[in-house]
Amino acid sequence: MTRFLLFACLFVASLTGPGQSASADDVVATDVTGYWTSHTGGLVEFKPCDGAVCGVLKWEPQWDETGTIPLDDKNPDETLRDRPIKGVTILYGFKETRRGWRRGTFYSPWEGKFYPANVRRLDEETLRLQGCIARILCQSFEWTRAERPLAAPTTETQLVNQ
Repeated sequence: MTRFLLFACLFVASLTGPGQSASADDVVATDVTGYWTSHTGGLVEFKPCDGAVCGVLKWEPQWDETGTIPLDDKNPDETLRDRPIKGVTILYGFKETRRGWRRGTFYSPWEGKFYPANVRRLDEETLRLQGCIARILCQSFEWTRAERPLAAPTTETQLVNQ
C-alpha cells in the first residue's frame, strides 16, 4: 500500500512539472486566437474550428524571396499534392485544458508528416509550440504575437489578406 501511495504522489507531481503548482492561480490564459509569428518567421492564424482551435499557414518569408508559394507536394494524400500550402491548416485538433491547448496535431507540409503537438500561452505576447515524435521525443518553439499584415505589401503578401 505504501508503494502505491508513493507511486501515486510521484505520478501527480510529474503531471504538474518541477516547481509548478497544480493551483488554477498559476495557469496563464489559454486564448491563442489571432496571428502569430512562427519560429521560421512565418505567419500563422489561430482560430476556433470544430470545437477546438486550429492554426492556418498564411505566409512564409521565402515566398517573397522566391516569388512563388510552394505546393503541398509531400502530402501523404495524393489528391492534396496540387494545392498551395498557403491556407493549409497545419495545427488542429487541440483541446483546451488547464495547462494550455493539448493533444493536437502539427502537419508539416515541408515533410508531409504529422506530429502530436501541444500549444501553451506563456504570456500575452508569447506561446510555446511543442511537437513530438511518438509523444516522448519533443522539441519546443516559441512564437510571438503578430500584427496583420506581417510583411511589406507585395503581390505575394497581399494574398495573405484575402
